[in-house]
Amino acid sequence: MNFLRKGEKMEKGTMITEKCFMCGKNNPIGIKMEIKSENGEAKSIVNLNENYEGYNGTIHGGIVTALLDEIAVYAAFSLQDICVTYEINVRFKKPVKSNNDYFVYGYVLERKGKIILCKSKIIDNENNIYAEADVKLFKIQ
Repeated sequence: MNFLRKGEKMEKGTMITEKCFMCGKNNPIGIKMEIKSENGEAKSIVNLNENYEGYNGTIHGGIVTALLDEIAVYAAFSLQDICVTYEINVRFKKPVKSNNDYFVYGYVLERKGKIILCKSKIIDNENNIYAEADVKLFKIQ
């Protein structure tokens, strides 16, 4: 099964998907996350505007979940594991507000054959946790 569009490629440790809603640079409505990843960890800074809100001033829970998911996948990519999400369990601690800076951080906890267990968090600059997730990924390559 090919998950990529024409011209896109997925290599060990690197993902180039230009139309990805989360990280694609050529998606006009996407978030365009800039993610740094290495040694089983990934991080990004996000600041989302009102286009991603659910309630007024608050980022939609589905978008928050997608942030936590994306950062976990990148953490696995940094270990040469190309994965898709198998299961995600999100805990919402505080509302993620629009037009504020947040750090999105994820790391690999354990690799068990084709299953990769990760943890991801959204925090502010004072280390307050806004949301966190346990993410189970399935290795496809």
